[in-house]
Amino acid sequence: MEQVEETPAPAKPDGRARGHPEAGPPRPRPARRPGLRPRGAPSVAVPVETLRVRLGAWTWHRRHRLLFLAVVCVVLATVGYRLRWWRRQELPRIAEIGKTQGLAALNAGRFDLAYQLLSEAERAVDALGDASESAAEIRKGAEEAAIFVNQVPDRLETILDLADKPDPASWSSRFDKLYKGRAILIQGSVTRVPDASGAGQYDLDYRVFPDGEGPRPRRVGRIDLRGFRLFESSPPKLGEKLLLGATLDALRFDKDNEEWLFGLEPDNGVRITHTKALEVLEWPSEDELQSEENP
Repeated sequence: MEQVEETPAPAKPDGRARGHPEAGPPRPRPARRPGLRPRGAPSVAVPVETLRVRLGAWTWHRRHRLLFLAVVCVVLATVGYRLRWWRRQELPRIAEIGKTQGLAALNAGRFDLAYQLLSEAERAVDALGDASESAAEIRKGAEEAAIFVNQVPDRLETILDLADKPDPASWSSRFDKLYKGRAILIQGSVTRVPDASGAGQYDLDYRVFPDGEGPRPRRVGRIDLRGFRLFESSPPKLGEKLLLGATLDALRFDKDNEEWLFGLEPDNGVRITHTKALEVLEWPSEDELQSEENP
């Protein structure tokens, strides 16, 4: 009877290497970084003394950087304080220069210089507040200088003649580019005022006629004073003669009244008091206007 050799059963592979016969021993898990806690683990309060120790160590290792930053902050604060102190000491002198040299330049028709000096003086008196006795005079001069230095490049008669052209889109673009935001001078008498209830609007006897159309012009322009806030703060009286500086905002045709309306920017209006500056612009004086009215 033959003896059958029993073949030993193959060894069962390790579960960790199942499907990966060449896999080596399992890798150890990386150590958890200090300070991190497992998800869901309860937070542990750190003693205050421990926090102090950690903060002290952090500060000590960065002491040179912190010292440098502290020095920089002190230097910047000192420089800023010195500049503010120096500027504060200079403000009265800047205001005085504006009052003397700026107003003198305005009366002499040196408008660029007057605008520069009076604008700086206006900022100075704004910073000084009520400490400057000449604040009102300087602000008034600065407002008038801003009008004179920003004069519209053409006469209103020329602008009106250009407006009545067949291409309105081209004219609108040209007006915005050349005339919108530029200053004009207006001289005339008040011919209409709002009634006691506030209804109605102001009007002047100032009219714009294109050149070369004779005594009965086909076109006429009028200053539109609706919303002009200068008259809200200082209402003129009926018949009062005015010399104004204002800024152009629009020019449109009123079909109902068949006239062109020169619209003004509401907030940019000033009564002109430095009339000597008008001589440079060859503006007629009050005596010349009266002689024209009463030949």
